Amino acid sequence: MKYCVYCGKQLNDTDIFCSGCGRKSNSAPRTDAASAPQVEIKQEDKQVHESFVKEPPKPVVCDDGFVDEPAYLPFMYDPEAAGLKWYERLILSISRMTGGAKVIRPPLKTIFSQILCRHKKTESDEIFICGTENTTPELSDDDNAWPHPWLWTRILLAFIAAFVLLHICCNAFENLNAYPGLMVIGSFMIPVAIMVFFFELNTPKNISFFTTMKYFLVGGCASLLVTLLLFEIFSFDVNENLFAIIIGIIEELGKLAIVAIIIWTNKNAKYALNGLLIGAAIGAGFAAFESAGYAFNVFMGSFMYSGNISFSYDEMIDNILLRAVLAPGGHVIWAAMSGYAVMIVKNGKNTMNFFSKKAFWKIFWMPIALHAIWDMPIKIGDGLVGSLVHIVCVIIIGWIVMFVMIGNALSEIGSILEKRKAESIKTDKVEVLAE
Repeated sequence: MKYCVYCGKQLNDTDIFCSGCGRKSNSAPRTDAASAPQVEIKQEDKQVHESFVKEPPKPVVCDDGFVDEPAYLPFMYDPEAAGLKWYERLILSISRMTGGAKVIRPPLKTIFSQILCRHKKTESDEIFICGTENTTPELSDDDNAWPHPWLWTRILLAFIAAFVLLHICCNAFENLNAYPGLMVIGSFMIPVAIMVFFFELNTPKNISFFTTMKYFLVGGCASLLVTLLLFEIFSFDVNENLFAIIIGIIEELGKLAIVAIIIWTNKNAKYALNGLLIGAAIGAGFAAFESAGYAFNVFMGSFMYSGNISFSYDEMIDNILLRAVLAPGGHVIWAAMSGYAVMIVKNGKNTMNFFSKKAFWKIFWMPIALHAIWDMPIKIGDGLVGSLVHIVCVIIIGWIVMFVMIGNALSEIGSILEKRKAESIKTDKVEVLAE
């Protein structure tokens, strides 16, 4: 037997990853006392922990004549954090908080390398042909590598083209029939594009695009309905900052309810990447329909106030474009975080008992906090720019957390593949011995 050097949990000799803390097991199996290896401590570790480590720890001899490799040494220092810069330590902390065990360094140039490349129509068709019983591939070594999503930019360009054409219809010809379409297309273009981005990130390809669109439409509307019901139940007369926190809690719980139900009912949802996609689809639906409502309210409110349809139109366009620019860091990634949290706790089990799990709350507080800070009336300077600085910071932090979650989700696929390979090797050895 061997023990995890990070948490001390007893493991089988064939275990690659610890079932207690999830980190890769690198401890040696128990050996005879006579041949017990001496534990070496690096010079830099001695310097960092000079007050703690005076000499190499000696193996502990058990009653049965075996020794255990000392497991308390890693608690004195953090080998993963040795030599890291402050921002890398921060990323490592986020990674551990979200179920990982290493610093995530997403290769952004590689991830976005295919955006400007030319692609054939068959390539885009192949991306959408997946997720059914006959089109879901087996996991391969490529599934735990960082993907190269590009189709989402083509979807975005198509929406932008439609928006520009409708804008011409409204502005040049003053055709009121084009106004609803302009509101919808302008409100949907960024959320749908980001949803497709997460669809391309789902390397197991076990959820179809048709299913994703159902989550976007039905799940997005259902999350809006749950949120409105929660606002009816919980209404408070408080100051703006506290009200922003309440909004963050209620709206994230509203989306979480639908995310959790869909994950529970979808038997194909097995991986953290699936949770990210399901959450992103529901968050995109929530964001799209909410933005369309805001665009309509701004147009009608401005028209009732001024009586000038041109002025009202300009106000509506400004609102649509502002919400579109800010949409990538809002509801889509917040709901994706919630979906990730549910899948981490689910861990292959068909259970909804995630509220009682500490691992869930270590993640779910993040979208609530980001949402609350977003809605707070924080001003860093004058004018519109001053009121948006903290929102830009929230977007940056949100995507840092998101890329860490994506990296951990890809690592989960890698762990599953390694485990399968180990089991396959063990089975082959058993068959050889049997022969």
